[in-house]
Amino acid sequence: MQIDRLNPHTRSFSDNPYPAYARYRQHDPIHWGLPQVPTDEGCWYLFRYADVAALLKDKRFRRKWPLARKARELPEKHRPFIELADRFLLSADPPRHQQLRAIIGSAFSPSETASRRAAIQAMTDRQFDRLEDKDLVDLVKDLATPLSLNVIRSVLGLPDEDEADLLDWSAAIGDGINLRTGAENIERASVAALSLRDYFATKFDERRKHPRDDLLTHLLDASHSADEPLDELDLVAQCEILFAGHETSASLLASGMLSLLQHEDQLALLQRGFAHVPQAVNEMLRYNGPVQTAAVRRPVEDVVIGGIRIAEGQPVIAFIGAANRDPAVFAEPDRFDILRTGERSIAFGTGLHACIGMSLARLECEVALGTLLRRWPGIRLAGGTLLPRWRHHVVLRGLEQLPVHKA
Repeated sequence: MQIDRLNPHTRSFSDNPYPAYARYRQHDPIHWGLPQVPTDEGCWYLFRYADVAALLKDKRFRRKWPLARKARELPEKHRPFIELADRFLLSADPPRHQQLRAIIGSAFSPSETASRRAAIQAMTDRQFDRLEDKDLVDLVKDLATPLSLNVIRSVLGLPDEDEADLLDWSAAIGDGINLRTGAENIERASVAALSLRDYFATKFDERRKHPRDDLLTHLLDASHSADEPLDELDLVAQCEILFAGHETSASLLASGMLSLLQHEDQLALLQRGFAHVPQAVNEMLRYNGPVQTAAVRRPVEDVVIGGIRIAEGQPVIAFIGAANRDPAVFAEPDRFDILRTGERSIAFGTGLHACIGMSLARLECEVALGTLLRRWPGIRLAGGTLLPRWRHHVVLRGLEQLPVHKA
């Protein structure tokens, strides 16, 4: 079968990538598609679970070098974002990655996450209380986004009054990491990067004078004892968890609720047994997870995956969303089944760069979903012209709006 070179940047792909995933997974699962960087000849795209997992676990694939080169080549006004992104945990290769992960990881350990349950429940209840008098609710704007931001703010130790600025900066950073993003988005992301550097520089100065029990203070303490000390830009870059934590958690809750509302039998099953909430969250992650692709990687030597040779330095993108609907791993993969058993999805990645905040994201979604089912048992899609709308984003699959009636 003749198959076109993939262009994942069309609106139709953003709205529903799963038919394209199935087509390429069946006919050209390791596909040489259109490039993400104009200077490249193309890009390898992976669609099968086995190939995606193999890539994510293979230490011969690196993140670092393309970003460092790109920072020097870009115009001055694009550099602040690229330079900041180059220091993200996600962008680090061994051994720096293990060092950064060890510094940040304690804040997201299973025990530390479990200790936050009562606080997350209290934040969730307050957010629902604010919506008590509304019938028509946008689950994205009114619930998922502010709730997820509040949770990650509490981890970092940031005040309520900064919410609006943090949301704006986070949105700009999210647009910046979109694959083959335009110059305008990079400029916006660079403006946000400069604002974040100023903002966190002030916060770190405050913690130096008045330490607190939060991630900012922990980063400062750890930065002095690390084998390779963290400078000011390193410290700010590790606060990317603000963006990564709230964007993915908000998208998981909103898109997961859409899946439930579009499958009334599954919603009814969950309403009859709240004990199934953790299983439901697992299926939400698999069926329509918030992270659709892994970050671009390039091998430091020629590597064979799935029988195909990928040459040293060639860019590779693994479609996590495609892997999670691979029929070789998941029976009836396009069926939404909250009682599904068997292999777990790789919605949070796997290997070296597996999501450090996965336990917190799961807990946050479980608490929010259980609260929603108890407080809004008659919830339904708004219908009419008030339709769910997906963002035009290749990496992060999320809704721009999800209007619902509470009863």
